[in-house]
Amino acid sequence: MNSPASSVRPAVINHVVKGLLHLTVAAFLGFAAIQFGFLDERMQDQGVQFGFAAGFGAVALGFALAGCRNIHALFRPPFLQLSPEGVKLRCWHGTGFTGFFLPYYRMRDYTISWADFGQTETFTHRVNGVPIVQELRIKTKQGLVAFGWDVFSPNVARIQRSILDYIDEVFRGTKRAEARLADLQRLRWQQPLQFRFTIIPFWLVPLALVGAVAAVATGQALEVKGDWPPVIAIMCLLGAFIAGGKWWRARRSCTVEFRSDGLALGPSVNSLRVIPWTDIQFVRPQTFTSTYGWGSAGGTPALVGLELRKINGSYFTIEGLKPAELQRLHVLLEPPLDAVIAAQASIARGTAPEAAAVAAGIAAR
Repeated sequence: MNSPASSVRPAVINHVVKGLLHLTVAAFLGFAAIQFGFLDERMQDQGVQFGFAAGFGAVALGFALAGCRNIHALFRPPFLQLSPEGVKLRCWHGTGFTGFFLPYYRMRDYTISWADFGQTETFTHRVNGVPIVQELRIKTKQGLVAFGWDVFSPNVARIQRSILDYIDEVFRGTKRAEARLADLQRLRWQQPLQFRFTIIPFWLVPLALVGAVAAVATGQALEVKGDWPPVIAIMCLLGAFIAGGKWWRARRSCTVEFRSDGLALGPSVNSLRVIPWTDIQFVRPQTFTSTYGWGSAGGTPALVGLELRKINGSYFTIEGLKPAELQRLHVLLEPPLDAVIAAQASIARGTAPEAAAVAAGIAAR
C-alpha cells in the first residue's frame, strides 16, 4: 500500500446477483398470488383462497423490497477510504425489523480520525455452530461502528488486514526503518533457536472416516429407522474434513527455527523453508472472536495465528498452535520498536547482541 490513500471496493456483483434473484422470486410469487386470488376458480371457502393469495403476496412484497435495497446500494454505493487523516466510511449495519419493510438500506456516514480510532476486530456469530453473521467492528471513542460481510467486495478479514497494514505503514514505517529489526535478528540468531510444536494428530481423520462407515453399516445391519445413521455419518465426514484441514495448515509451521539468515518453517527439521529477515515487513497476531446462540452479545478474542507480511505484499500465516506458543513466537518476531532501537545503540557500543536485546527489554531466547 504505497499510496497515501487507499479504498475498498463495494460488493457490486453481489448486489446485482442478489437484486436479480430477489426480484425474480418476487415476480414468481406475485404471479402466484394473482393466480390464486383472481384467475383460479372460486373456492368454496373464499377466506382460505384469500389467505393463500395474501400470503403469497406478502412474501412477494418482502422479496421485492429486498431487491429494491440491493438496487439502492448500487446507486448509492458504500465506501471505505483510508487516508493520513483517518477513515471515511459509508455503510449499513444489518437490516433490522424496521429496515425489513424499507426499499433502501439505512446508510450511515462516518468520519473517524486516527485519534478517535480504537481497534478493529472481526466478529462471527454462530447458531448451533453454523456461522450466521460475520462483521467487522471498529471501536472508536464515540462508540462502535460495524458492517457485515455483504457490504464490500473483500471479506471482513481482508478489510481488517488492509486497515491494519495502512496504519502500520503510515504511522510505524519511519520508526520501523530506523529500528532495522532485520539487522538485529541476523546478529542475535548466530546460534539457531529451534521450536518443535505438537499439532492436531492426523489419525483423527481416518478415525472419523471409519466412524462414518461404521454408522452406515450399523444402521443397515440393525435396520435402524429414521435418519440417525446418515446424520451421524455426515457429522463424522464433516469432522474428518475439518480435522484434515487444521492438520494440513498447522503442519506447515509446526517446526520453527530462528537463524541468522532468516526464519525457517516447515513440517520437520529436514524440510524447512527459510524466509529471509529482510523479506519480513512485520508480524501481526491474529485473533478470533465468536459467539454461540442468539443470547450472546459479545465474545472473548482468542489468539489463533500469526500473520507474516512480506515486503512484496504477500502473507504467510502460522496457525494451528496453542495460544501460548503463538505468543512466545510473536514476542521474538515482533519486539517493541523502541526496544530494538535501544538494543541497536547498545550493540554499536560493543555489547553482545543477546545481552543488548535482553537489556533493552526484548524477550530472551
